[in-house]
Amino acid sequence: MTQACASSDNKSRRFRLKKDRNFFESRHCEGSPLVRSTQLWSIVSSQLECLLGETIHRQWFSPIVPIVVSNDVLILKTANEASTRWINAHYSLVIDKLLQLHDPDLSAFFISSQDIDENTGSW
Repeated sequence: MTQACASSDNKSRRFRLKKDRNFFESRHCEGSPLVRSTQLWSIVSSQLECLLGETIHRQWFSPIVPIVVSNDVLILKTANEASTRWINAHYSLVIDKLLQLHDPDLSAFFISSQDIDENTGSW
């Protein structure tokens, strides 16, 4: 578990989320859509680890690769279709809420590796 998540009490977790929200408000993730996607996912992934714990984070969120931010949607690639379905069913709302700390219009969209056309790189 990261040092930021070392304390398991709720007060500490709320402080961490508030601190990350202040980071979002004071510093927009700028740059290309690819850079922005990486910055956003890094922060949200860290927050998820604090909220859900290291084991769940490692199982479901560590393998995720940010692809791009386009039209207020953060596109994230999961390892497989089963992961995509599980994350959408169980965690999509919390991920969207964490993204909306940065920008109220942002949401996440998950694709699996199988959804990407190997020839064109598109989904």
